[in-house]
Amino acid sequence: MSMTALPSAEKLALEKLYLKWGGDKWFRNDGWTQGGDPCDDQWYGVKCKDISGQNHVYQLKLSDNNLNGTLDNDNSLSELVYLEVLDLSFNALYGTIPAGIFQGMTNLYELTLNYNSFQDTLEWTDSLPLGIGILWVAYNQFHGSLPTTYSKYTSLYLLFFEENSISGSIPPQFFNPPMQNISLLDLGFNLLTGSIPESLGNTTSLTNLWLYDNSFTGEIPHTFSHLTNLELLEVTTNQMTGDLNGKFNNLSNLKTLRLTGNQFFGDLSWSCDLPSLSQLLADNNNFTGLPNCSTPQYSLSHLVMSNNLLSGVIPDGIGNFFGLSFLKVSYNQLTGKIPSTFKNFHNLSRLDISENLFNCELIEIIEPIKFHKTLSILSLSGNQIYGEFTESMVWDAPTQTETLTALFVFDIARNNLTGSVPEYLSWIPNLNELDLSYNHLTGPIPDLNYLSVLYLESNNLTGNEYNLPDYMEIGQQMINQPGENFACPSIVGKHINMRINLDPGYYNYSYCSCNLGYRGFNGSCQKCPDEAVCPGGGNLILVPSGYFPMPSFEDPQVLLKCGTSNFGDTSCNPSNSYNFTCREGYVDRLCSRCDEGYFSRGLECKKCPNGPSSIAIFVVVVIIFILLFLFFIFTDPKRSLPSSTRKTLIYYYQVFNLLLSKLSPWPTFFSFFYSGSSWINFSFGFLCIGNLSFWPNLFIVMICLPVIFFILTVGFTLGMYLVRFLRYKSSEPFFYDKKWIRSGVRVNLLALNFLYLPLCIYIFQNFTCRYDDYTGNSYMSFFPYIQCNGSEYKRMFAVSAIAIVVYVIGIPLLFFGLLYHFRNRLEDPAILHSIGSIYIDYRKSVYWFEVVTILRRFFMAVSLALIDPKSSFSVFVVLLVIGLSIITQIRFKPFVYKISNYAESTGNGVLLFSYACVLILSTLRANSLYDANGIEVILSVVVVVYTIFLGLLFLFSLKYFLPKKAQEKIDQVILRCLLGFKNMKAYTDSKLSNMFSNSIDNDDGFELTIEPIFQKTNSTYEIEFKRRVTVLSASQQHIPTKSPSINDLQNTNSLTHSSPCLTTPPNSDKSLLGSNATTLDGSVVKSISLLDLSSNNNNNNNNG
Repeated sequence: MSMTALPSAEKLALEKLYLKWGGDKWFRNDGWTQGGDPCDDQWYGVKCKDISGQNHVYQLKLSDNNLNGTLDNDNSLSELVYLEVLDLSFNALYGTIPAGIFQGMTNLYELTLNYNSFQDTLEWTDSLPLGIGILWVAYNQFHGSLPTTYSKYTSLYLLFFEENSISGSIPPQFFNPPMQNISLLDLGFNLLTGSIPESLGNTTSLTNLWLYDNSFTGEIPHTFSHLTNLELLEVTTNQMTGDLNGKFNNLSNLKTLRLTGNQFFGDLSWSCDLPSLSQLLADNNNFTGLPNCSTPQYSLSHLVMSNNLLSGVIPDGIGNFFGLSFLKVSYNQLTGKIPSTFKNFHNLSRLDISENLFNCELIEIIEPIKFHKTLSILSLSGNQIYGEFTESMVWDAPTQTETLTALFVFDIARNNLTGSVPEYLSWIPNLNELDLSYNHLTGPIPDLNYLSVLYLESNNLTGNEYNLPDYMEIGQQMINQPGENFACPSIVGKHINMRINLDPGYYNYSYCSCNLGYRGFNGSCQKCPDEAVCPGGGNLILVPSGYFPMPSFEDPQVLLKCGTSNFGDTSCNPSNSYNFTCREGYVDRLCSRCDEGYFSRGLECKKCPNGPSSIAIFVVVVIIFILLFLFFIFTDPKRSLPSSTRKTLIYYYQVFNLLLSKLSPWPTFFSFFYSGSSWINFSFGFLCIGNLSFWPNLFIVMICLPVIFFILTVGFTLGMYLVRFLRYKSSEPFFYDKKWIRSGVRVNLLALNFLYLPLCIYIFQNFTCRYDDYTGNSYMSFFPYIQCNGSEYKRMFAVSAIAIVVYVIGIPLLFFGLLYHFRNRLEDPAILHSIGSIYIDYRKSVYWFEVVTILRRFFMAVSLALIDPKSSFSVFVVLLVIGLSIITQIRFKPFVYKISNYAESTGNGVLLFSYACVLILSTLRANSLYDANGIEVILSVVVVVYTIFLGLLFLFSLKYFLPKKAQEKIDQVILRCLLGFKNMKAYTDSKLSNMFSNSIDNDDGFELTIEPIFQKTNSTYEIEFKRRVTVLSASQQHIPTKSPSINDLQNTNSLTHSSPCLTTPPNSDKSLLGSNATTLDGSVVKSISLLDLSSNNNNNNNNG
C-alpha cells in the first residue's frame, strides 16, 4: 500500500456508514459505489489530507443528502478520528447520540447536526473534543436542561440550540466561567423559563444573542452593559418586563435591538445614546413615550412602536433621526398632527400612523412629508383626519413641481374626509394603490384607470343603477358583504388588471345577489323561511311540497305544514316547483278547502259529478230511503242473522272509513276501499248539490238528517194511511193497522243508529282549533281555512253545543230509556216490531248491548275528531276503545249467532291491526329507515280477506228476504258446494258444525224463529238447511184469537230444535216430505227439507 492510501479502517468505516445510512437512496453517492480509494476517487462529501505522510479523512459533508439512520455506538463513525468537519444537517437521522462518540476526534472543530430528528438530552455534548468551535444542533427534538460545562470549550465560537424542546432556566454556571470566544449564541424557540442570569454579562465576546420565543421573565440584567461587542440582541415573544433606561449603556456597537412581544415600559429616550443603532423593534409592549432626541442621530433607519401605550402628540425631537426610513407607530393613542420636523426624514420610505387618534386636517399630515422623494407607502387609516383633498398636496405651485412623486400606496381609509374624489390624484405618477374607503366622500368617481387597486366602498359616491365608470366592469368573483346577507361582484378594470372595491350603493346594489338561504333584490335580502329552499341570487324561493306560504305566495315569511291526504299525498305544491300552486281542486289556507265543483271526502277533494249525475245520486238516495222503509215494513224484524250482519258491516265500515279519512299514510291500494265506503259516513257525490260539502253547509245537513228522516217517515206513513183510507169501502169496518207506525219507529231507530257515528264526527270537528303563531289567530283543525273567532264559527259553535245535547247525549239516552222502559215487555210482538231492532240481535242476558256499541262509536269519534288524530293521546284512546271492544265481545258474546260474534270480534281485530300498521307506516315513512312494502302487503291481504268474508256473510243473510223459490235455488247451490266436502275428516266436520251451530244459547234469544246456518243431520254428512216455523194443522182451520205468548212459541221452538227433522226413523221408508209431528201444546210442526222450504212464516210475521 502506498504512503498516500487511506487506511483500511477508515475506508471500512465509510462503507459501513454508507450501508447504515441508506446510501443507495442518497441524492448524491458519487464514488461510494465504485469500491476505489475514497481519497483518489473523490467520494461525494469526503475530503482527505496528508497527515504525517498518510492520507486521512478530515472532512465529511453530507448535508441535505437524504441520509436515514442513527448514530448508535458501533464504532463506524468513531473510526474517523481525524475528522475536523462533520456536517450531517438537513437529513432524516434520528435516535439518540451516544456519549463519547465524538470524543476520539481530537481535531473536530465543526459539528453540524441541525434539521434532523435526534432525540434525548444534551448530555453527549459534555464529552466533545475540547477544540470544538462550532456546535450547531438546531431544529431537532432534544429536551432536558442546558449543560453547565461549556466553559471548558475555550475555542467555542458558535452555539446554536434553537427549535428544540430544551426546558428549565439558564443555569448561572452556563456562563460562569465565561466562554471566552463565544460570539454567536442562539437559544430561541425552546421552552426556557426564569430570568436571564447576571453571569451572561461576563461573556463579553458575544456579538449576537438570540433568546426569542421562550418564556423568560424578569428584567434584562444590568450586566448587559458589559457586552460591549454586542451587535444584535433579540428577546422577542417572552414575558419580560421592566424599564430599559440604563440597561444598554456603553453598547456603542449595538445595531439591532428586537424587543417585540414583551411587557417593557417607560420611554425610549435611551435609544438616543446608542450611536450604532439602526433597527429598533419595540412593538407590542407597554412603552409610553417616543424617543425625543436633542442631537442628530443618523444611524437609526427602522423604528417600530406599534401596539404600545403611546399617547399625546409626537415629540419634535424624533425629527433628529435624520436617517429614519421606516416609522411605524400604529395602534396607539397619538393625537394632534405630525410635527414639522418630519421634513428631516429625507430617506423616509414608509410612514404608518394608522389606528391612532390624529385629529387634524389632511393637509397638516401631507405638508411636512410631500417633498420626500423616497416616500412610497403612506398609511393614515383609522384616525380622525378630516378635510378635503387639495391640489397643493400633489402640486407645489411656487416651484411648479409635483409632490409625492414616489408614493406607491396611499391608505387613508376609515377617516372623516369629505368632498369629492379629485381627478388630480392621477397626477401622482407612481401611485398604484389608493384606499379611500369608509369616509364621507361624495360625487362621481373620476378616471383613475392607471391604478392597480382602488378601494372606494362605504362612501356616499353617486352613480347610476347598472352603470359603472367606463374603465370598470363586473368581475366573476362574488364577495360576501360583512354583516350582510348578500354578495356583490368584484369590480375590475375593463382593460387592465385592476382590483376595485366599490360601495354597492354606488350602483344601487343592482349587481348584488342574495346568499344561499336568503332571497330579495338589490341588496335587500331576508332570511329564507324555515323548511323553504332559497338558492340565492334573487327572490327565488322554493316552497317544498307539503308546506304552505304565509302571508302570500309572492312574499312568504313563514311556512305552515300542510296536512297529507289519506294516502300520503299533499295538496300544497305537489309538483315541488318554484311556482307554488295548490293541487287541482284545492284552494284557500293550507290548500284545505275544496274548490267549486269539488266535494270533500275526508282529507281529499274529489271532483263532483256533472249536474245530472248529482241529481241522479240524490234521487237514488231518496229511492233507497223509500225502499228501506218498505223493506222494514214487509220483513220480519225477528231475523237476527241478517240484522246482526248489517250491524257488523255498518260498524266496521264506518270505523274503517273514519280511520281512512283521519289517518295517513295508507297504501294506495286502499283508495278503492275508501271510495267504496265513503257513502257510509256521508261523503259522496250528492254533496255537490248546492255546495253541501262546504262548511258549515255539510254540518247543517248532517244535524238535520235525523229530523229529515223523521219528517219523511211521518209523511210516508200518513200517505200510506191516506191511500188506504181512499181505498176504504164503507161496507167494511175500517181497520187501523199499526204496522206502519211501528215500521216508522223501526226506520228512525235504525237511522239514528246508522247516523250516530257520522253525527258525532261532524259535531266534534267544530270544537277543535289550532293556534297560528304567525297570524295570532286560531283556525279549525279540520277546516284550517275557518277562523275560530269569526261570527259564523261562533254561531256554529252554539249549534254544535245544542247538537251535543240532542244527538251525542240524546241518542244513547233514548236507546237506554227505551230498553229500560220496556225491559219487561221485550218479548211482546208489538214492542218487538217497534224497537226490536235495538235488541233483537242480542241474547236475552245482554239485551242492553246496543248501548255499549253506541258508546263505542262515541269514543271512536272523540279519539279521531275531538282529539288530534296524530297526537299520542288519540292513539291511546283508539287502542283502548278497540281493545275494550274485543274484550267485551269475547266476554259477553252478545249476538245470538256464533258466526255474528266471530265476525264482530274479527272485525275489531282487523281494525286494531290496521290502526297499528298505519302508525308503523307513518313512522317508517318519516324516518325512511326501512322498507314498508311488506307491511303494506300484509295489511292489504288481511283487509281483503275480511272484506270477502263479510261480503259472503251478507249475501248469505239476504237469502231470507227472497221468495221461496229463490231460497230453494240458493239452498240447492250451497248444498252442492258443501257436498263437495263429503270426504273431509270427521274432526273438520265437527269443528264446522260447532262453529255454525244454531245459536250460543237456544233459550237465550228473543226470536220466534231462529235461523241456523247449517248443521250436520245424518251420518252420511248430507247438509240440510232448515227453517222452523209454526204452522196450522192440515186438518182444521185455526183462527188465532190472540197473539201467542213468547213462552208458547219458545216451547214449540225448543221442541222443534231438539228434534230438528221430526221425521220417521231412519229405517222407515216414508219420505221426509210432508211428515208431521205434534208438539206438547198440540200445535203441528212440519219438518221442511231443503227442497221444500215453507214460506208460511213470511205470511204471518207481521200480524202483531
